[in-house]
Amino acid sequence: MKAFLSFVLLLALCTGCEEVIDLKLDSQEQQLVVDAALDWEKGKPGNEQKIRLSYTNDYYTNQPSETATGATVLVTASESETYTFVDQGNGDYVCRDFKPEPDKSYRLTIDYKGKRYTSEDRMREVPELTEGNITQRSDGGFSKDEIALRITFPTRSGSDSNFIIKVSYVKNDRVYSRLYAIDNRFYTDGKISRSFTGSNIGGEFLKGDKVEIKVYSVSNAYRQFIDLLTANSLDDAQRGRPMFTSPTRVYGNVVYEPDPKQNPFGAFRVAQYSTILYVVK
Repeated sequence: MKAFLSFVLLLALCTGCEEVIDLKLDSQEQQLVVDAALDWEKGKPGNEQKIRLSYTNDYYTNQPSETATGATVLVTASESETYTFVDQGNGDYVCRDFKPEPDKSYRLTIDYKGKRYTSEDRMREVPELTEGNITQRSDGGFSKDEIALRITFPTRSGSDSNFIIKVSYVKNDRVYSRLYAIDNRFYTDGKISRSFTGSNIGGEFLKGDKVEIKVYSVSNAYRQFIDLLTANSLDDAQRGRPMFTSPTRVYGNVVYEPDPKQNPFGAFRVAQYSTILYVVK
């Protein structure tokens, strides 16, 4: 079909035809997207949290995704500890009295249009990170002459904690970001170590660049979700949060138990994270 379409377009160009061709592209049925990332910065209260509900969008449209309003969104930590996320009328559901705790399990419940979607996750503690966890060298990249940064931090061998590293910086008045999914099973010496260069994100690092590095402690299931998402739509993932407009859409850990075929896109996570702001030397 793609080859035929290319042939038709080429023929139109070669013959100089001025007739407008109206291409009818198939549109996928809208599906619910759950963006439920309850992130707690180490050393901060973490009391204000947001969950966003929207719908998938056609890949070629420039219009914003339709929002999903009117849902009941709850996060439960125990029988006596339930947090209500209040509908803001724009797809956002906000809670301002959330109390995150390490090693506590949380259950997400979304009641929307007669269906109940659920998910569970556990808050995993992240190490305290500082600029001392970053080393810089000047022999990175394919040409071996590019500035490269390496982050190293401790982890418990054999633990179920995995990590998402988000690297962001500004170049030419534009913010560039990239996500790296770290599988703890491949690091058996009690520490995680990951290198990156600017050319793999948005452009080479230069002296004076301010690079923000966030490390999230996440479940193996969420790490796999990010792995799949970045593999299928790296450009979307680089914006820091999945946008789910790629041709290959990825299901996460939010389920509709009566019929898994109706599971929404997106995912639920509760994650502690640590932030480093590093100035390139």
